[in-house]
Amino acid sequence: MSQFLTRKFSVGKNGPLTLNEEKRSVEITIATDTDEIKRYDYDLGRGVPEILVMSGCEVPASGQVPLLDAHSRWSVSDIYGSVRSISVQKNELIGTAKYAEGGNAENAWSLTRDGHLTDYSAGFRVLEMLKLREGEKKELDGRTYTGPAVLITRWQLKEVSACPIGADSKAKARSEKNEKENNMGDELDSKNPEKRSGNPPENKRQENTVPENRAEKVDEEKIRAEAVKKERERVSEITEICRSFGCDDIAKDIIDNEKTVDQARAAVLDHMKERSKQSETNNINARFDGVLDEMDKFRSASEHALSIRAGISVENPAPGSDELAGFSLRELAREYLYRSGEKTDKNPVKMVGRALTTTDFPVLLGNIVNTSLVAGWEEANETWQEWCSTGSLNDFKTHSFAQSGAFDDLDEIPEHGEYKHGKFGEAKESVKIVKFGKLAAITREAIINDDMGAMAEIPRKMGLAAARKIGDLPYAVLIANAKMGDNVPLFHSTHKNLAGTGAVLGVDPLNTAFANMAKQKDFSGKKRLNIRPEIFLSPVSIMGTSEEFFKTDKIDNLTNNNRKTNIYAGNVLKRVYESRLDDDSETAWYLLSGQKNMTVTVFFLHGNNKPYMEQKTGWSVDGMEYKIRIEAAAAARDFRGIYKNSGA
Repeated sequence: MSQFLTRKFSVGKNGPLTLNEEKRSVEITIATDTDEIKRYDYDLGRGVPEILVMSGCEVPASGQVPLLDAHSRWSVSDIYGSVRSISVQKNELIGTAKYAEGGNAENAWSLTRDGHLTDYSAGFRVLEMLKLREGEKKELDGRTYTGPAVLITRWQLKEVSACPIGADSKAKARSEKNEKENNMGDELDSKNPEKRSGNPPENKRQENTVPENRAEKVDEEKIRAEAVKKERERVSEITEICRSFGCDDIAKDIIDNEKTVDQARAAVLDHMKERSKQSETNNINARFDGVLDEMDKFRSASEHALSIRAGISVENPAPGSDELAGFSLRELAREYLYRSGEKTDKNPVKMVGRALTTTDFPVLLGNIVNTSLVAGWEEANETWQEWCSTGSLNDFKTHSFAQSGAFDDLDEIPEHGEYKHGKFGEAKESVKIVKFGKLAAITREAIINDDMGAMAEIPRKMGLAAARKIGDLPYAVLIANAKMGDNVPLFHSTHKNLAGTGAVLGVDPLNTAFANMAKQKDFSGKKRLNIRPEIFLSPVSIMGTSEEFFKTDKIDNLTNNNRKTNIYAGNVLKRVYESRLDDDSETAWYLLSGQKNMTVTVFFLHGNNKPYMEQKTGWSVDGMEYKIRIEAAAAARDFRGIYKNSGA
């Protein structure tokens, strides 16, 4: 993928235009290599001239491109006609603009015919470029270029647009006056050969014209035949070059990628260097950087700059991020429009709206929103992970999961005795995934006002909300005390996991709880499981008294006034305190098995245990809408691994 750019050129007003009323055509100058557009380059760290090298122009095989209305590419109604007979003449790319009949093209043709519409703009995609640093020189096609500059050495012409204002006043439509000036320029060149080196002075740029009736004399079949001939010659020469240097393996790629013969030589040289594993890189051939790389650098720099402004830590900021750190959201929107070849607008509301619909600006915002969302999710102080297990389900159906009991005791097998098949006890529990979600928006007003608070805080709080919702699920299982698969509530005397009488935390209540959990039997009732609790869970209301108990080695014995050892002191039990439990009871406490698959399991759809964010251009609001969702459910896996004392 490469970046799409545009560059404007003028038709000119001197002398009669090369119009052909019958064919509804006019000959135009599409581009020149004397036009320098300044663009900011992050590698060079400054605004530098960007120059189109005419020999690097690639025209579609059809020999024509669409003629559009000011680079509008969204509807066929934006097409005025086509530009044909495209060719490079010296330092200019020329073509014939042929207007269609009827529709929007009628008005544009009328304006062109009357001399009011004079400007055209080339829309092109850069394939290869060469960057010259300060003082660095490069000779191409008999012309010496001096840095700093960016040379577009290979580019595809995608479209030509009629537009209100052109950027190059020297690029004119073909006219009689142009012809005279061009001949005079040729004469001056012969007397001053240095004129073609470096960037030519503003008042001496060359103009190329053709006779006024050129549009009538174009032989399209001849042009096509010449193009086919040149292509065959290109393929033949590239094949021979590759064969001569033993690089037949890369010939097809070079040909398919439409490289020129000079570019093929460079590719062969690079291939030979790689093949011989020479690490030295010299400047026999320049290294080309694609525009995709350039645009990626800009995206990374803008994302890191905006992340830093949003308070998000960036370990290794991308080059150029410091220059963009001072850009407001509105300025970044304008920069994305500029780099995408889209029109900017003096009206900030329209400009931001266009950036949100025609560029990668929403991707930038989405990355910042998603990063803030994940940051909020991860910073949430949740406790369920301390004692719950996690699982994955693939749909929203009700799922049953079986719990196997202990295997039958092994039989004594006498001599010549027969072995018998053992059995498992089994019970079933069920669970169904539920979807949770919410919408939020970053409005155009927030972008125009450079409201970084909205950019960072809204998604961060969405992440916190998602974490809070998931945290609610397992504690709701404990509080609801719903019926299990055996139609008995989770905590019940039948399950032998509920204290008969509530008691304040102490040695005796803990002794009872430990004993009851150790005595639990499997589903078949044949085997004691000897479960050892490892986690103490309680509401925060009794955290102080609980910690005091667990950190006391000796406790008073009120019966005989002696002090006895607290066998549960220290780290016998891991303690977890959760405020959600206070909503049910401020005194109840729980013991949990260290085997998490015997407590509560939190299931996620497809195992996605983080919130998912989607974005789209807002309809109900002006701006971007963000939807956060997470699909999850919680269920008790085994009542034997959980014990409850209601406290006192």
